[in-house]
Amino acid sequence: MEKKKSNRILITLECNECSLEYNKQSKGVSRYLTKKNKQTTPERLILRKYCKFCKKATLHKELRK
Repeated sequence: MEKKKSNRILITLECNECSLEYNKQSKGVSRYLTKKNKQTTPERLILRKYCKFCKKATLHKELRK
């Protein structure tokens, strides 16, 4: 029997504030890996997550592949 193809895909979330100020003062860019269902959420994902470089909770946006 064939396996059913999954609707879940692996995405990368990147800190919005660190990516804007990467060359100025930040020591790095915070990234998270997570999964999303591409049928129920076709738009790009934006979540509020903790950034260890900014030392606060910031918006993390989905990167395009």
